[in-house]
Amino acid sequence: IGKPIKHGLLKETPHYHQKETNMPKLKSHSGAKKRFLRTASGKFKHQRAGRRHLLTPRSGEQRQFSRTKNFVNKTEGKILARFLPYA
Repeated sequence: IGKPIKHGLLKETPHYHQKETNMPKLKSHSGAKKRFLRTASGKFKHQRAGRRHLLTPRSGEQRQFSRTKNFVNKTEGKILARFLPYA
């Protein structure tokens, strides 16, 4: 049970198998994990769309441009920050 303390209340001794209760861990959005990367400045970058097929009729300049990374705007970055709390 425990030692008596002020006002006659008993203080229970902690059991060895009881842990401190911590805040629950947040889950990351698994789809966002695969598609976005957070930079050191806190922005999110992603691959441009349209790189899967039908690239032959496009000019080399278009194909080269689509290889570059793109950054998410500020508004969508706030949403992504909630999706990826530990990124």
